[in-house]
Amino acid sequence: GRDGHRARPRWDWLVLALMAGFFVRVLRKLDWLNLPETAQLLWSGAQRAAFGSTANRFGVWNAVILAACLLLHRRIWGAAEPKTVHRIRKTAWIVMTAASAAGLVFSQSRSAWAATALILAPVLIWKWYRSSRLRIRARTLIVLLSATAAGLTLFSNIIERRLLTGGAAYTQFLAGDIDLQTRTGDNNIDSLYERLLIYKLFWEKWWARPWTGYGPGTPAILITTSAGEYDRIARYTHFHNLGFDILIQFGAVGFLFFSALGWLIIRALWQGRRDGSIPLDYFLFVLSALALVLASCLTGQAMRDYKGVYLVGFLGGMAYTSRFTKAPPPRAAG
Repeated sequence: GRDGHRARPRWDWLVLALMAGFFVRVLRKLDWLNLPETAQLLWSGAQRAAFGSTANRFGVWNAVILAACLLLHRRIWGAAEPKTVHRIRKTAWIVMTAASAAGLVFSQSRSAWAATALILAPVLIWKWYRSSRLRIRARTLIVLLSATAAGLTLFSNIIERRLLTGGAAYTQFLAGDIDLQTRTGDNNIDSLYERLLIYKLFWEKWWARPWTGYGPGTPAILITTSAGEYDRIARYTHFHNLGFDILIQFGAVGFLFFSALGWLIIRALWQGRRDGSIPLDYFLFVLSALALVLASCLTGQAMRDYKGVYLVGFLGGMAYTSRFTKAPPPRAAG
């Protein structure tokens, strides 16, 4: 309805506020006194970017911000008039695009990388393919910026350390060429073994109480108090999978409840797109961002603190906006 159309500029400012808040937080968490040393550690891969969060959660946030920059670029740029404001917003978009791409790389979050490649890249290709309103100059700017970011990061050994050697470790494991019972000194192989131990412990504990689980906050307790072969993973506080954490705390009953909540968000988003109250670019952004969060939660836990919950609540609120912006039906005469 007309109310939904009037609400859309507010969405633009909400997204800008989300991006600005995230960027300001990164600036606040930077070690400005040792900035060259910090930059060198990040560039060499010796330190993972987190800036007050976990590295995986920081990677997911950067992936979502990057999705907003690329899918909502025309809304972030704003109208051509007044030109000064338009240029400021366009400059801010360039900074945020470059910063979120760099943050995604330097987080060294393989789950966020995989989610971006499997979800965001196809959505962008599909959107640009069917878009007739994206000018050649805009396409060129986005492509050049993306190519520059990719070219710069290729000089870092982060990709090799996190992807190539990690992939080799999984290949050797599947081929049966690795004995995972002792520490090997290879971080990729050792982390693989620890992840398998975490999943093994989850299965043992969940199978003992599959329907109702152990209660809120119990993953850390179950892991840190396990002994014997699980001593090696005692430092972990969750099962590195959102579904596993829900199952272990609330059982299958709770898992169905949380799944229903997710389904309600997707249904509201789909209905908003079908009745025209949610424009295509916002539909693609919310859908892609939710998929990015969910995909990253398959091998991590982006929902363990208020930041992850806030992000999903923000995206879910946008999906439900259309439910509250429709004009009420006219009253009957008399």
